[in-house]
Amino acid sequence: MTTGTTARAGRGTARDGAPWTRELMPVSEGVVRRRTGGRGTRTRAVTVADDGEATEGLGDDGEAGHAVVYTFGSEGEFLRARANKPRSRVVEEKFPREEVGRLQRNTLAGMFASSSAAYFVRKPLSVVKAPVKDALGFTTGTMGLIDSAFLLTYALGQFVMPALGDRVGAKNVIVVGGVVSCACCCMFGLVSAPYVLMAFWALNGLAQAASYPLHVKLLNPWYAARERGTAMGIWATSQQVGATAATVLAAYLLGSCGWKLSIAIPALFTLFAAGLLAFMNLDPPWLQTTTYKEEALQKTKKRADVEPASKHVSFMEILAIPRLKMLMLSYFCVKIVRYCLLFWLPYFLSQEYKMSVAVAGYMSCIYDLGGVLGGLACGIIGDKYFVGKRTMLGALSCALLTFAIGGYQLACSMGMLANAIVMGLIGFLVAGPDAMLGSTAVADCCEQAGYGQEVLGTAAGIVNGMGSIGAVLQGALTALIAEKYGWGALFVTLAMLSALSIVTMLASTNPQFVEPEEKEDEGAVAFA
Repeated sequence: MTTGTTARAGRGTARDGAPWTRELMPVSEGVVRRRTGGRGTRTRAVTVADDGEATEGLGDDGEAGHAVVYTFGSEGEFLRARANKPRSRVVEEKFPREEVGRLQRNTLAGMFASSSAAYFVRKPLSVVKAPVKDALGFTTGTMGLIDSAFLLTYALGQFVMPALGDRVGAKNVIVVGGVVSCACCCMFGLVSAPYVLMAFWALNGLAQAASYPLHVKLLNPWYAARERGTAMGIWATSQQVGATAATVLAAYLLGSCGWKLSIAIPALFTLFAAGLLAFMNLDPPWLQTTTYKEEALQKTKKRADVEPASKHVSFMEILAIPRLKMLMLSYFCVKIVRYCLLFWLPYFLSQEYKMSVAVAGYMSCIYDLGGVLGGLACGIIGDKYFVGKRTMLGALSCALLTFAIGGYQLACSMGMLANAIVMGLIGFLVAGPDAMLGSTAVADCCEQAGYGQEVLGTAAGIVNGMGSIGAVLQGALTALIAEKYGWGALFVTLAMLSALSIVTMLASTNPQFVEPEEKEDEGAVAFA
């Protein structure tokens, strides 16, 4: 339902009894404030020129106006105010909180399914690697090169592909990437030349490079800062769900259909998910993109509630965003720790403590389970106590992680129960920073520097790309240290990397992320 109202200050009560206020606030020329109130609150602003005409951002050389900010109580309605052609009029379009919640849940479910489906073009090869090697007569080194081709293009592509998503549309890049990856998997079973297979798998890695950061970009505007961590924490578990489901499906198909279909059939799930994503409406109906004047932007560059005027921001400018480099270094260290333990724990347990391969594999699942819980917990706690300074929570997690890794070998010598408890704790502590650094921390960093959605894909890609480089390097690093100096030296190295992450994450925290006038409203945060 929409009703026309005159743009004047005032107070009132929503239909459910929750109070609201409407204030006229001076703003810089052509700038529209976007803020949120308390938990569950949304606001929307329009600019009203001095002559009384309501517009979304003033025209060419219009005079400074006022921003009409609508704020509802925590149980109030979700309101969007936008300009209407009649002078001195503002159209109010109301979104009941129940409707907002429904749209958010549907979008989160769609993003979860899409992200999970991405693993159906990544994981099956690891399951069928031995049959492929035997059938095609490859050496272990050749199989390693095929894996490396994917990892290399995936890591380097994250510095390039998300920027393409910022320009042509995040959804378009994800959908095209899913189609290309599916084609690569289908072609994998039709050729036998090692270098051709390597080329297809490298293309698959490049097509998937933008998936994670662009999912972050699409999901981010659906939630205010106080809800973002929980939503991203839930979404991040799609990695474990997708990887597990893809592994189980590929293993089943291997026994009944052979290795070729074990790669091709799971890829069809990715294609199906890309098709569904193509028809999803991923633009929140309560947000509109407004183009701001460059002069107004320069006057308010440091404000977190102002979007840049230009949709094109250069790569070097994004790289120069304050504290972004510290996030990159943090993610590099955390990824080395997480992936070293993820890939080498079963081998370590079977070699050092003489567990059977099956038992060691089952034991390592505790690490994954702890990771799922850790990602969720980090998001929920971050929303409640660390809005705008989530990296402080990450630093706390890494501090505890340092001690947990340092004592893991001692726990292993104390029996299976102590081993499982500490292993689950390590998974819990490392997954939180891992999920946060590539998503909500990047969004906070960009907003606090005065940027919005137009740079989030590229910024998330840069940070995730640095993390992916760490994930690639961990294999050689782990083998080198474990073989030359022993497993004890490896765990000391991982503990040192965790300790370094404490420093870098504290350095990436903005001590002035809330301006004095916004501290009065505990829930006032950027919503762009």
